[in-house]
Amino acid sequence: MGLFRRKLRTHEDESIDIRVPNDLRVDDVIGRGARSMGYAGELDGRKVAIKFYRPRFVDKYRYRYKVEIAQFEYDRNAAFRAVPGLRQHTVEPLRVLREEDGHTPAFVQEYIEGESLTTVMRRLGHLPAEILKQGKHIADTACAAGLHDLDMHAGNIMVVGDDGHWNILIYDFNLMPQYLYAPNPFVKLQYQLGFRKRSGRDYLCLKRWAYLGEHGGYDPKQPHY
Repeated sequence: MGLFRRKLRTHEDESIDIRVPNDLRVDDVIGRGARSMGYAGELDGRKVAIKFYRPRFVDKYRYRYKVEIAQFEYDRNAAFRAVPGLRQHTVEPLRVLREEDGHTPAFVQEYIEGESLTTVMRRLGHLPAEILKQGKHIADTACAAGLHDLDMHAGNIMVVGDDGHWNILIYDFNLMPQYLYAPNPFVKLQYQLGFRKRSGRDYLCLKRWAYLGEHGGYDPKQPHY
């Protein structure tokens, strides 16, 4: 096992130390999210994406939710990919990196070349109808399979292909579903009474896609340059 060390530049000064197996090469940063940093890499000769989770979220998931964040995301990704009709709409989960103490602070996925849905809408000036149709298919199929609260925000959706041959992919599965851990007692009660649906936020995301598409990928209520 080798040792990979990298300073994460965030609002707080965070760093992570993690043991990386010899067959996994870690290259450049490809993304920065609220809960993780994304790196390109290579596993057994295959190009991959690696998520290194920010320490405060590793601790939050471990102590508040009683799960290891990387294992949680791997399991959600795998469950989604196992559903007929959804396999083509997600990346392949490959490996969880596990420390000697059993903690799992990193996760390896298939690497996909594409653009975020937000970027596509801004480039085209609209939301292609085929992409919205695929989004509804994903939400409907996942809901029927018991998978809810998928964090389908436009910035988390990868788009590959081009006009007439679009395919959208979900690759971010580390959001803890709100119906499992509500942010406050009022929201918890709404789920218990059925006023909030488990997949409600997924369908709200689709409405948000349509709204952004009507405005060229931008929210007119927020300044942009």
